[in-house]
Amino acid sequence: MYIKSLSLLDLRGFKNAKVDFSNNINIITGHNNSGKSSILKALYKIQDISYLGGEDVRTHSSFAELLVELEGIDARDNDIYFGLKHPLSQKLTNAKIRITIGRIGNQQIKYEQVETDPNTITYNSLGEVVDGINARDFSAFPNSEDQKNFIYPFFAKRKTGRYSIQGTKINTYSVLDNFQNLPSKVQKAASQYVTKAKYEKWCKDILGFEVTAITGENNEYRLGVYSGYDTYIPLEAMGEGVANIIGLITILLTENNRLFLIEELENDIHPVALKKLLNLIIEKSATNQFVISTHSNIVLKYLGSLETTKIFYTEYDPYGNSEINIPTSHIKEVPNTFQERLKILELLGYDLFDYDIYKGYIIFEESSAEAIVREFIIPMFFPQSRYKVRTIAAQGASDLEPKFNDLHRLFLYLHSNQIYKNKTWAIADGDDAGTGAIKKMREKFSSWDPSFFVNFERNNFEEYYPFRFKDQVNEVLNMGKSSEKRKRKAELLNSVVMWMTDNKNEAKEALQESGREVIEKLGVILTAL
Repeated sequence: MYIKSLSLLDLRGFKNAKVDFSNNINIITGHNNSGKSSILKALYKIQDISYLGGEDVRTHSSFAELLVELEGIDARDNDIYFGLKHPLSQKLTNAKIRITIGRIGNQQIKYEQVETDPNTITYNSLGEVVDGINARDFSAFPNSEDQKNFIYPFFAKRKTGRYSIQGTKINTYSVLDNFQNLPSKVQKAASQYVTKAKYEKWCKDILGFEVTAITGENNEYRLGVYSGYDTYIPLEAMGEGVANIIGLITILLTENNRLFLIEELENDIHPVALKKLLNLIIEKSATNQFVISTHSNIVLKYLGSLETTKIFYTEYDPYGNSEINIPTSHIKEVPNTFQERLKILELLGYDLFDYDIYKGYIIFEESSAEAIVREFIIPMFFPQSRYKVRTIAAQGASDLEPKFNDLHRLFLYLHSNQIYKNKTWAIADGDDAGTGAIKKMREKFSSWDPSFFVNFERNNFEEYYPFRFKDQVNEVLNMGKSSEKRKRKAELLNSVVMWMTDNKNEAKEALQESGREVIEKLGVILTAL
């Protein structure tokens, strides 16, 4: 079961709005106070009716109305949510939940089913059903896991002032919009055979460590990381992002056929951890629906690169209706075009170069290779390609795949297809780290021609510097791994760049001899473009 659409009438900033959702991932972005939270809380009201009340009815209106359309209702959903357990009962496959909120606080919630016999339905001139709707009282979806809740909310400002440490049934199964009962949730996930290994894996993959439920007296659970045999660091001493990640992991691991409402997923999470968490969400979107509000271009690029993702943009008109001058919010689906999606990235402050002007991209393992190729080898030996190819530097062999993956996702997001497939190369050194990174990328991007993932023959790019710097190169490369070595490599690169800048003709002759392999490999790449 999933949410097909949400219609709002006179609720908060929205005068009249409708959103048609994807049944996988939906991204809502826009400026502050433009209506993103209103969409999430309107959806959550069908499970927790305490959300939104008379104070949320739009000024000059006596009531507000929400209409949530459900599709994909199966036999399990009928039995659990709609009470249609009798074998002769008419089973729902779709339904609408209508909620009316009065300004004085009274509200009504019903679910509506259109009769399946077309002879009993009356339509108006617009083709809308005016008679033949079977409306029944509906008390909202259960808000507890042991009663098979439908929605999981993760709202902003969700960190609680204190965690409930009692391992009670209520704490274990209650669905809350903050993390007050997080210790019981972690204990539940980490103690079950089917989720224990997954919980440990994702904690270590995303955070680098496992947060565990530490048992105290009287069935009390406190969260922390063991720092010794009998000592631990409590969750309260960690950053807020840790609780955000743990809260999502514990639920995402086990749930299917659920709706996740997530507000500002990126809050207090390091970009590296955020990207890994997004990978988990992508994996779980095959069997769950997500509605996520965000201000993050990382969230937008990662999740927006999927073909099934829908992106929505909320706007706020401070003048609203010209007659009564009420501020009004609007929401629109972002068209699936390069220009429109680029606008959204720019509105989020993404510093985007005009990627469309480049015919191809080359990602080098380190900045030394990228700088020499960009500033000297391409202008000297392939001047016609200077403005056709963009070079990018990774921060070592381990960063090569993430850089390539980020670029790949960006173009999938912008173009909705693999427009730069077979136009993007990754090049690493010939040492063990470099060859391992290239092998891993060839395996991950198995549909690509393996020739787009290349190793130089030599272990270090510095070995391709002009031979006049051979002694300095050997001295630096023979140093053990240390911050001093990185410093000396940077100083050496600067010396090489300065000499080549001042002596371009001599430098070109020197590179033809010392950098022959690099020039030949680049020649193959640029010819392919």
